Amino acid sequence: MADRRLFVNNAFRPEAVGVEQVLGPLQAAIMECLWQHGPQSPVELHKLLGKKQEIAYTTVFTELSRLSKKGAVRKQVRSSQTRYEATASKETFITSMVNKVLGGLIDAHGAAAIHGFVDIVADDARALDQLSRLVRAKRNRRRSSQ
Repeated sequence: MADRRLFVNNAFRPEAVGVEQVLGPLQAAIMECLWQHGPQSPVELHKLLGKKQEIAYTTVFTELSRLSKKGAVRKQVRSSQTRYEATASKETFITSMVNKVLGGLIDAHGAAAIHGFVDIVADDARALDQLSRLVRAKRNRRRSSQ
């Protein structure tokens, strides 16, 4: 299972889309820039983000600090140049986000959360087949490791 501690966030917004479900719109935009363009300085990020919306440089810097505290970005300092990079790929971040949300639901609600998940995928034959394959694969790995 992916590490549920990859990032720290206590809010989940199901009405939002993508990583905005656990990050605000600006933090999500910063992460998308880092995933798409690689490590960036705050100035470079400000320029990239400024193409889509008016935003203060200090706001970008503040959000980078918050993302760093959440474990989503790390600061690199090389020869007096500061750059920020994502601590994980987008795929790994999303996997961690999903595991944290589902893990939290299962921790809090047990069988009801598992039944709810199965009920949601039950209407989609492909999703149900994929779930069945994943369960079989996990069982086989568990048996072979015992």
